[in-house]
Formats: sequence, C-alpha cells, structure tokens
Amino acid sequence: MSPTLSGLIALLLFSLGTILVALSGDMPPFQFSAVTFFSCALTLWLYFKIKGVNIKEHMRASPTQYAVTFIGIALYQTLLNVAFKIAPAFEINMLNYLWPILLVLFSKYLSKKRLRISEVLGMGCGFIGICFIFMPQGGGMFEHIGLGHVLIISGAVLWAFYSAFLSGKNDTTILLIPVTAVAGIICLIIHLLFEQTVMSLPVTAWVATFIFCITRFSYALWEYGMRKGDQMLLSSLSYFLPLLSSIYFILFGITPARIEVAIGGGLIIIGCLIVNIHRIKFKKTNATL
Repeated sequence: MSPTLSGLIALLLFSLGTILVALSGDMPPFQFSAVTFFSCALTLWLYFKIKGVNIKEHMRASPTQYAVTFIGIALYQTLLNVAFKIAPAFEINMLNYLWPILLVLFSKYLSKKRLRISEVLGMGCGFIGICFIFMPQGGGMFEHIGLGHVLIISGAVLWAFYSAFLSGKNDTTILLIPVTAVAGIICLIIHLLFEQTVMSLPVTAWVATFIFCITRFSYALWEYGMRKGDQMLLSSLSYFLPLLSSIYFILFGITPARIEVAIGGGLIIIGCLIVNIHRIKFKKTNATL
C-alpha cells in the first residue's frame, strides 16, 4: 500500500470517530479513553503478530521517541475525549479542525519550505467551510469559552505538530503498542479515582464503542502516510472529515439536513482545489509536452 493511500484510509476512518462517539452513549470520558487505548494496543499487537514481526526488537527506541509518540497520540486523544464531554460538540469539532491549517504551517516550518499563497487561501477557505457545517441553527456560537475550548485547541496544536514531525522519520508504528497501553492504564486510574463506572449501556452504544476502538488502528495508517506520503495533499483532504461526519449525523437522523452543510461542503471542495492548484497545473503542463 502506498503511504499516501494509507493516510487517505486513515482519514476515512477518522471521519467515523465523531458519529461513533455520539452513538456510544454516556460513558465517562476517561473510562471511554481507557477502553479505546487498550483496544488500540491489542489490535496493533495482533496485527504485527500475524505479520510475524519481532515486536520486542522494534520497541527499542529512545525515551524522546516514546515521549513524542505519547504526547502526539495519547495526550491528543484524551484531550479530545474530555473536551467533547464538557463543551458544546459543534464548537469542539470546529476548533479541532484547526489542525489541518496548523499541520500545513508546521510542515512548511520543519521542512524549511516556502508557504504558497494558494495553500494559505485554500486552507482558509476550507476552514470557513467547516464553520458553515458546524454553525448551529439558533446561532450563539462561542458564547461561553471554557476549559473544553482550551483543551481542544491544545490538542489540535499537539496533533498538527506531531503529524508534521513524522515526515521522513523511521518507522515508529510499533511504539504505539506500549504507548497506548500505558495511556490506557493512566486513563483507567484516573477513571477509578474520579469517575463513576457506567456499564448499563444500550447494545447499540457498546457496538459503536467496539467499532470506534477498532478504527483506532487508523493511527498507524496515519503515521505511515505522514512519514512517507504527501503531507500537503493529506492536509487538504483532511477538511473533508467534518463534511463526512455531518453527512453521517444526517443519515443517522441525529441532525437534520441543512443548507449550511451544502455550502460548507462546496467551500471545502473549492479550498482543496485551490491548495492543490499547482499540482493540477503541473500535470496539465506535462500532459501537453
């Protein structure tokens, strides 16, 4: 599988995250995080075992590598889960998708490449599209800024920097096994200390939770895509996540179909084309030679 295709599949799996969290019921955030991280560690362990990879040998890494992976994956996911539970979901979703813009900025900074005007305009257009998608019908956005908003902005910064940092790095995917396992233990301890365990959930909630846990394998696909694939293309395509997420909510009857979603989707498509306009021109020029 090509790395860019791997990153694209990861984005498709990421797009399922919000609807699955919404369908997972009233499970407390740290209980949900613990289940998620343990499942991710187990899924990755089984995957590499089946492939016949010597897992122990590939776990030899520096403390810095482990720290970066922990902050980029575990801390981001935990901040996201907590923010969704303590602040309005549409506001958290909107702020979370600051990360594609930040990813472009961090990628250019770390690679010491010049930022194109088309990339700035395209990413800005995509973010405006997201604002339309998550705009509540009654208005009143960001009337009360609280801890949840601070957490999700911090998480977006961490995720964007981590994703940009992966470019050209050696394979660190197996490090996700111990990192997510440790994260699961930490979240379980916090849950037992400060939260009430909730087990009496509907069958649909447990099914949604199970599917969500399986899709966390997407972190490994995203790592591969960011390390070896086309970061700019994946960054621009990431703006389709909220559009797909909104479509899922409409299909499941959680939110009604609105004209704002169509407008936002149009802006995202335009933004994606603007970001990649130089690629289109380049391919067209080559075709005429």
